[in-house]
Amino acid sequence: MQSVSIPASVTSIGLGVFQGCINLREIYVDPANPEYTTVDSILYNKSLTTLLACPAANTSIEIPSTVITIDALAFMNSKISTLDIPNSVTFIGAMAFLQCTELSSVTIPNSVATIKNGAFEDCKKLISVTIPGSIDTIDYSTFSGCSALTNIDLPNSITCIRNMAFEGCSSLTSFFLPESVTTIDKWVFRGCAGLESVEIHNSVTSIGYMAFEGCSSLGTITIPYSVTSIDHGAFENCVQLDSVMLPNSITSISNSLFKACSGLTYIRIPDSVEEIGWDAFWGCTSLQSISIPNSVTTIWGAAFRDCTGLISIEIPNSVTYLGEEAFWGCSGLKTLILPESDISIYDGAFRDCSGLTSITCYALMPPEIGLEGVFDGVPKSIPLYVPGESIEAYQLADGWKEFMIITGINSHISDKVRIYPNPSSGKLNIATNNTGIAGSGLSYPGKRRQQHRGGNLCDTAYGGITPF
Repeated sequence: MQSVSIPASVTSIGLGVFQGCINLREIYVDPANPEYTTVDSILYNKSLTTLLACPAANTSIEIPSTVITIDALAFMNSKISTLDIPNSVTFIGAMAFLQCTELSSVTIPNSVATIKNGAFEDCKKLISVTIPGSIDTIDYSTFSGCSALTNIDLPNSITCIRNMAFEGCSSLTSFFLPESVTTIDKWVFRGCAGLESVEIHNSVTSIGYMAFEGCSSLGTITIPYSVTSIDHGAFENCVQLDSVMLPNSITSISNSLFKACSGLTYIRIPDSVEEIGWDAFWGCTSLQSISIPNSVTTIWGAAFRDCTGLISIEIPNSVTYLGEEAFWGCSGLKTLILPESDISIYDGAFRDCSGLTSITCYALMPPEIGLEGVFDGVPKSIPLYVPGESIEAYQLADGWKEFMIITGINSHISDKVRIYPNPSSGKLNIATNNTGIAGSGLSYPGKRRQQHRGGNLCDTAYGGITPF
């Protein structure tokens, strides 16, 4: 269909009524129609204040200076290559230029106060856009799929960038966020494969779900101290991301945050972090070492799964929960140090860590481990180092007794205190050197706190304190 005639009797025309009519060149309206009119085959309301529809086959258009509104879907699938929007226009409707695949440049005047969602979505040849200072929000999917877009200037009037605003803008190489922006919403830069750098100001407080997922050229990113929340998968599949410094304002590393960041060699986890989420570093194959601060209490499932470059790991005393598959497949891991704290280790936590050459566990009581192969695929001929006074307990404990060489080491607690089990009574004995510990207190896994003063026994229910 190349032309359409609208009779005088038609008083209502829905949005996108000519959607898919890619060969349409002319719209004609009966002059007697009370609601609609045309100028150069473009459909308007009768007063010429709203542009309603442009035939898809048109390659050029001049918008009258009377137009205030460009309606939703008005130019959908149009073949126009350039467009000057007059400064009478204040409103650009949702998906107004959706899939204008030949549109390479557009001038948006300062008169425009609102650009609705998806306005320029999938404009595959759009190269450059300047957003006027009259705009305060980049609505969701506004430039999603604009794969040729190399430059976009955002004014300081912008306070909000919504979901998927620049998703799939694969030719963008850098992006400057104005200081007025406080939130980077979910999927904003997802799939921006060419994006190498982003400058985030300290006005930003949150980074949304998968905000930078698939930004495969992103090498480094600085996250300011103003950021208190980074949602799941924000940097997933950023395969060139080399190093990250997380600020002290972050209290948790969310699920899949750096999943499949195979180029990541360094990550600073601040001592404000209390938990490391599911799949947080799964597949970070270039990560050779990581320092887990003593603030972390929970490491969720698969957090470091398939980090094949990890050489050593020490779990701090603060950790009480080590989730299933946490280090599964870390085949390059050579040394593993487990804390003296009361820690639960779940199924498959160290499965297929086939390169381990030693395990050290400072817990006096063997930690409770999952029933499904915590150490499956780990050589059982490697030495397992445990407190000397706890060797027998490990030799009898499920999951631990499989190791053929269980070797004693000195207690890790203090050079002033030794704690050891009394096999005949089932109690714990505490020996001290009687110096420098007056008035201090000890606690240990599974037992209530004992107060001691320089070798004097204060709680006989669980054992004795003996000077040495």
